[in-house]
Amino acid sequence: MDLDFAEKLKKGNVNNDGNRVERPFITISSENTQKLLIDLSNQVTDYLKDNNLKGSELFSRAVRYLDEDDYKKEELYEENNITKINGIFINNDTKMISRSATTDPLLHDILHFLYLVKPIYFKDQHEYRLGLTLDDPIDVNELFIPIHDLRKYVKVHPFQDINNLQLEDI
Repeated sequence: MDLDFAEKLKKGNVNNDGNRVERPFITISSENTQKLLIDLSNQVTDYLKDNNLKGSELFSRAVRYLDEDDYKKEELYEENNITKINGIFINNDTKMISRSATTDPLLHDILHFLYLVKPIYFKDQHEYRLGLTLDDPIDVNELFIPIHDLRKYVKVHPFQDINNLQLEDI
């Protein structure tokens, strides 16, 4: 285990003003990660089916971390992609982009970068992202998926335990 693990967790525990916050944190063992994802995916699939919504299944990906120069290059590339699709909106509604064989690959690349790529200085977070795409637009309030208790897969640690965390505690 990384000897600076506790310090890195503390450093990342900040509020919107950048002030340190002593709040609980969770860990998920590698043994439970896949079980948690399967259970969560099944719950989302059931919700979509019960509510007659169509789209992708829940998907998960690890965040990719790029060194500063590579990140800036990819960021500029995706900004150019955004410029290429700018103006392809339905009735000038920026939430509704006209999908086509031209825009879909660009949108895929843009969204991939926005959600799954971060600068290297965030690497200590070891982030994982979950996603879901729907075929039809919905109001954000329509997508409230009640998730059943998943505590059997995670451990909640009080902030005070951060300095005493051992690998076997995860």
